[in-house]
Amino acid sequence: MTAGRDDPRVATVVSPEIAIVRVLERDRATLTRYRDTIAATSESLERIVDRFLPLGPGPRLDLEFEVIEDLARVAETLDMMTDLGRDEMLSMHPGPLPQEHLLREGLARDRRLGERGLSLRALYVKQLTTTPFVAAYLRELITFGYEIRTTTTLPIRMIICDARRALIPLDPAHGQAGAIAIDGEVMVRSLVCVFEHCWQDSKPLTGGTHDQPANQLTDQEHTVLRLLAVGMKDEQIARAIGVSVRTVSRTVSDLMRRLGVQSRFQAGVRAAQAGWVD
Repeated sequence: MTAGRDDPRVATVVSPEIAIVRVLERDRATLTRYRDTIAATSESLERIVDRFLPLGPGPRLDLEFEVIEDLARVAETLDMMTDLGRDEMLSMHPGPLPQEHLLREGLARDRRLGERGLSLRALYVKQLTTTPFVAAYLRELITFGYEIRTTTTLPIRMIICDARRALIPLDPAHGQAGAIAIDGEVMVRSLVCVFEHCWQDSKPLTGGTHDQPANQLTDQEHTVLRLLAVGMKDEQIARAIGVSVRTVSRTVSDLMRRLGVQSRFQAGVRAAQAGWVD
């Protein structure tokens, strides 16, 4: 006995064979619907894979470019790179001679990088450093913790942040044409290699603070040395003068080099003997 086909509330007497056939038909229909649903889902997933996943094996390489013709927007992009920087900032300056007011406006950004303790390296064409206002600017950079080197020629102006972001000129022959912002390690790694090659062929800037007599200390260096002499650690010194631990460590290393010693204890003793600290 099975339910009536027209009215499920009415029972109809049928043979066992017919009842089995009807159950099989119902199950086949259910199975067909399941198969259609699975096929449709599979097709949708394949479309998603084709659209959003890369072709071939291996991880997807993220790489973004932005052409920026507005110079104000270029400055904003450089500020953003400064804010995002965590480890290292590299820059290369082949010329032409920069405008003096632009250098002055960039000092605040340069100081922020130094205070955060980033590794800061800059390459300049030597001819630029003979201009008085450029030389004064570079001396300021050195006090912020920059390492400055010079060479006779450089291929292109560029600024690289954390080996991931870079800013290069839109037209190397015309600095006012704008810039190209690059975000992606796959491309920026090649620019870092160019920088490192030029760095190896360059020489330390002459006439900077590193070439001054050893006893001509900046106020920050004098304070670091005085606190070092009383046994304070880098972390304590950093908190006392409001800079990063990395900045203190770099300052201590430079002072040890200028004092010609191999340890922090020797630096304190030698500085006291030389009258560098009170």
